[in-house]
Parts: sequence; structure tokens; C-alpha cells
Amino acid sequence: MTYAPPPYGPPPYGPPATPARTARGLGAVGSTLLLQAAVLIAVLVYDLSEAGSAYLPTALGFSYTHVVPGPTSFIGGSAPYLVIILITAFRAFAGAAWTRAAAVVLTGANAYPMVGELWLLFTGPLGKSGYATKTNANLLLTLALVLHVLVFVVIAITVASTRTSTPAPPPAYLPQPPFVPAPGHTPGPTAPPAPSAYSAPAPAAPAPAPAPAPAAPVDGHGAAYAYPPPPPATPPAG
Repeated sequence: MTYAPPPYGPPPYGPPATPARTARGLGAVGSTLLLQAAVLIAVLVYDLSEAGSAYLPTALGFSYTHVVPGPTSFIGGSAPYLVIILITAFRAFAGAAWTRAAAVVLTGANAYPMVGELWLLFTGPLGKSGYATKTNANLLLTLALVLHVLVFVVIAITVASTRTSTPAPPPAYLPQPPFVPAPGHTPGPTAPPAPSAYSAPAPAAPAPAPAPAPAAPVDGHGAAYAYPPPPPATPPAG
């Protein structure tokens, strides 16, 4: 006789496990951050090639004595920002879900001043003089500013398009109904269990009945009441 599983209630070993929320698009986020890191390193290499090793204190933010003129430079907060986005990129490849929000915040904070620089390059005196594209170096540095803005746009779109909603909590457990026979199986009489080598011992035989009491005398003194006979009479003393 088989029984169907209960339609409601928790499984036998605890409540159902909540499905883990998988962070999608982490590979694209990590790759885009690595692209931005490569742009920053390229700007640093250009500045070092123009000013030499004396530019290192300026690149690390310790001094502004040697500044390479151009639409953008590797100065101030560029060094810590480079380290942070590299860590975020590698953690994204490792599957850390927090890197999605971190990448949006980091690239957004970096793109905001870049938009201001592009506005100044193409408006006012700099725009009239064509400073943004005056030389090949200026053109490449201007493209670096554009790439920083595009990195933020790509990451924001990637995170928004791959966002997964939080799974709904499991429903409250309902009382389990009694087991019912599975379809196609009708309960019937069950056969007695087969004897085994380790079954319980057989019950002992009943004790023999006690022997019947002796029958009362039919005639004589007290026969009707089963009294014992009186003692014999003592002869008179002579």
C-alpha cells in the first residue's frame, strides 16, 4: 500500500531553500572596468613620456610641480581610483554581486567631472581655438575623456538590463492533510508478517488445572452438610 506525498507543508528535512539570486552581467562589468583602467594607464604613460620620472609625485598627488598640459592628465585622485576599479573588476569576475552597484557609483562619480571638461573643451575660447583636436596628442586625450563617460553609460545600461528581482518569500506553511492513497492503488488486506529467525518466543503452555476436592460422604452424621463425623464415644469407667 503506497501513499501520495502531502500537497502542502514543508519537506521532511526543513523549509524549502530560497533560490539564490544570481548576479548577471558581472563579466561585462569587469571587462568595462578593465577598459577604463587601460585608458588611465595609457594617460599615465603619456604623461611620464612627456615629463619623465619627475612626474611621479604629481601622478601620485604629492606635488603639482610638473604638470603636462593637455585636455586631461593622470593627477590627484587618478591613482587611488585606478586601484579601486581594478579591485572591483577582479571581484566582479569572481562573482561578487556588490560590484554591480559599486561600478555604477565609481564610474558615475568619475564621469561627472569628465563631462564638465568636455563642455569646456568645445565651448568658449578653447572650443573656438580647437584645443581639443589641435594636435594628435590632444585628440587622443580628448577621446580618453569621452571613453570615461561611455564607460559609465555602458555599465549603467548593463546593470539596469541584467537586474534580477528579489525572489518572493516562500508561502506560509499550511496544515498537512492526512495521507491519501496514491491514484491507482486501492488499499486491501495485508498479509501477516513472515516469521524471522529473531521473532519473539512462543507463549508458554497454560498451567494444569488443580485436582478436584474429595467428595463428601453420602451417609452418616453431617452428610447433608459435609460435616466431619463425631468422635467415638468413650466407654464408661468401670
